[in-house]
Amino acid sequence: MRRVSQLALAVLLGLLAVGAMTVIYLQQAVDPLMFFNSDALYLPALYHDVLVRGGHLNQWYLTPAPYFFPDWLLYFGARGVAGDTYHALAVLMAVQALALWGLLLLLVRRQAPLLQAAAAATAATAMVCFAASRAGYPYAYVMLGSYHFGTFLMVLAGLLLVLRRSVPGLALLVAATVLSDRLYALQFVLPALGMLLLLRKDFPQWRRLCLAMLAGCVAGVLLYKLKLLVPNSASMPWKLAPAFAAVRVQELLDVFSALRGPCAPLAWYVALYYLLLLSLAPGTLLGRGRWRLARPEAAWLGMFNLSATAGLLLVMALSSAPATTRYLIPMFVLPLVLGPVLLFASWRARQPALLELSQSLLLGLAAVAGAGMAHTISTGGALKQEYYPAPVACIDRVLAQYDLQHGFGGYWDAGWLAMNSHRQPSVAPVKPDLQRLNWITSMANFRDRYDFALAAPQASDGDRPSQSTVVALNGAPLAVVGCGPLNVLVYPRAGARIQ
Repeated sequence: MRRVSQLALAVLLGLLAVGAMTVIYLQQAVDPLMFFNSDALYLPALYHDVLVRGGHLNQWYLTPAPYFFPDWLLYFGARGVAGDTYHALAVLMAVQALALWGLLLLLVRRQAPLLQAAAAATAATAMVCFAASRAGYPYAYVMLGSYHFGTFLMVLAGLLLVLRRSVPGLALLVAATVLSDRLYALQFVLPALGMLLLLRKDFPQWRRLCLAMLAGCVAGVLLYKLKLLVPNSASMPWKLAPAFAAVRVQELLDVFSALRGPCAPLAWYVALYYLLLLSLAPGTLLGRGRWRLARPEAAWLGMFNLSATAGLLLVMALSSAPATTRYLIPMFVLPLVLGPVLLFASWRARQPALLELSQSLLLGLAAVAGAGMAHTISTGGALKQEYYPAPVACIDRVLAQYDLQHGFGGYWDAGWLAMNSHRQPSVAPVKPDLQRLNWITSMANFRDRYDFALAAPQASDGDRPSQSTVVALNGAPLAVVGCGPLNVLVYPRAGARIQ
């Protein structure tokens, strides 16, 4: 009975952490723009256009990572259950956090008894939810779809399949995930292949596992290239540019510094974890000495984590694209669960006293994280039923007054207005020079003529076209109305065009 109650406590703390994170979102106690900007609204916009408006997938310009699996399945299911975008995002983040808990439980269970495995999974999930509720990146991506968190869940699934020697399942998983997000090849396939080769003495089926991953990777790339699901593909933003290495390294250091603000203990734990793992690497890879990971599965997981992180950091340091936290999810989340895994594995005799102590400490950590989120909830106010900011309401009044429906604007304004407006206009994304921008949008949004434009009041503001640029091409509008940071330029009877 005591074991059952302890297990129930672990499950309850995990559920409370997931529920608290979701409530914080519904209170809008974390910046709503995190969820309702044009990037974050990719899946909602796609669902709305194809399944609500009757649009066509072959007209869409998808992202370089289209996120078919598992993100489409998760969001489309959440949207069907919730009935609207606002609540669908709440369901999605809860499902992703619960999937994280389940996969972590299965992974830790291979190294520890069920109670300790449940405690470790709960502590890791609670810390991720706590950091996310404080907008601590990259943990915050558990609250978002289409930001590679679904891919990270598939990294965990891939680790389980390798440890279980499940060759067919591994091939299918790699094919589906590489088709959806080619970053998976860097985050999972390459480091898994490398560690299977280096530690092959502990994996009699290493050849079959390697062939399964290679075959799945090739199949995923070919399916992407065939353009059956991605008729209008975009290239990945990464190109080798060693000249920018110093800048990229500084950007990566800035990621760590930014995390230290809302979640300093987590940031320092991750840093110390990798220092310890690095010190264990020589003995573990050589299979000699006392200072090493002796248990085969723990050794493979630890070295996989180290090599995956090193490879990812190297690629980002040499990339032409700015370093971004969304690619670093495995680097920061894996230590939360693999730390306890490596600790459990080091206790060869499985001393009951140490295991029970670790279980209590992990559950205590989960409780502390839950208490932190409870405090946020207590000061967060009532639950909100929608996101409808004042600038959108202002633009809606202009659209209603002049009966406007088809417009254009900068990328960050186009998707933001189209998905948050009650009037549901079509808004084509354009560059500051009014050239069309084929990025996370449908061809159907582009027309020969438009009846309104969203512009920066003065000079071009980032991705926004300026009012003067719009006027220079289309002449003076019938009216100009300021709504927050934007001016709405009214061109009734489709009096505006783009380049």
